[in-house]
Amino acid sequence: MIMSIKWLYLAALLILTGYFSSCSEKEKIPFTTMSIGSNLDFKAGIPKQDVIIRSQVEWDDLIAVMGNRFIETEIDFDRYQIVAVVHEVLNSGGFEITITKITDYSDKILVTVKLSASKGVASEIFTQPYHFVKMCKTAKRIEFKHINNTVKK
Repeated sequence: MIMSIKWLYLAALLILTGYFSSCSEKEKIPFTTMSIGSNLDFKAGIPKQDVIIRSQVEWDDLIAVMGNRFIETEIDFDRYQIVAVVHEVLNSGGFEITITKITDYSDKILVTVKLSASKGVASEIFTQPYHFVKMCKTAKRIEFKHINNTVKK
């Protein structure tokens, strides 16, 4: 009797461990930075946005507005998509927006974005931080998680 209780306890423990580990299963998705910076053409009127570019036509439209700031201009959109994050125009320099990781969950893709301020003296010019990355194409819903790390110490 005591032996069967031990086996029952062990089986329950293994089932619970498997259940809780599967709930948090996730995989980092590799990506390639296409362009990152902080000065856009303010006359172009690029609004603050998180966007997924899924076609060469959309990509060409963006290149026409931003100019050739990208390491690639011809993308195989049957295999890849572009994740773009553009922050609002800021009235000083020293800010950077970075896609830090892209994580694959069972029901979605989560793009983690971090806004940082420089630790030194910032310039007195208008800036608009942006980051564009290329990743493998997915049909999953894509969500963005923004982390604001702009408190200067």
